[in-house]
Amino acid sequence: MEIVNLKITVLNFAEYNPRVISDLDFENLKKSLETYGFVQPVVINKDKTIIGGHQRVKAWQALGNEEVPCVIVDLDKEAEQKLNIALNKIQGDW
Repeated sequence: MEIVNLKITVLNFAEYNPRVISDLDFENLKKSLETYGFVQPVVINKDKTIIGGHQRVKAWQALGNEEVPCVIVDLDKEAEQKLNIALNKIQGDW
């Protein structure tokens, strides 16, 4: 798996992304990124559509950053949306 740094301006935010974030959670996300950095790459499709990492990209950009680390996959649009849902919904319990 190759990780590449890309300018945020070349990425396409998926209109179908189901994840929403409150203002408080967004501020906490920014604080976490300030503390630890951008340690989990964004997952994007070959056409540069973000599949996983929308909120982190927005928060990182809000902190004044211009690039993010990305993992690029090669999926058709149906598989892209299924992966987006999997990345947003499949979680363990606390």
